[in-house]
Amino acid sequence: MTVVIRDNGRGIVPRPDSPGLGLGLPLIATLAESLELGKDNGEHTEVRMTFRLDEERDAQ
Repeated sequence: MTVVIRDNGRGIVPRPDSPGLGLGLPLIATLAESLELGKDNGEHTEVRMTFRLDEERDAQ
């Protein structure tokens, strides 16, 4: 399953008042099969996450 989040924001940039990435992106990177950060063709900020769905889990 692929989940794409897109918005008109200014992108993912470091903030001087933040010590790091926070919890969200590192957690997604741990749980997802893949994580891509970037921009779409319209220059919108985009986060693309791919999760593997196991057939065993679906059967329960």
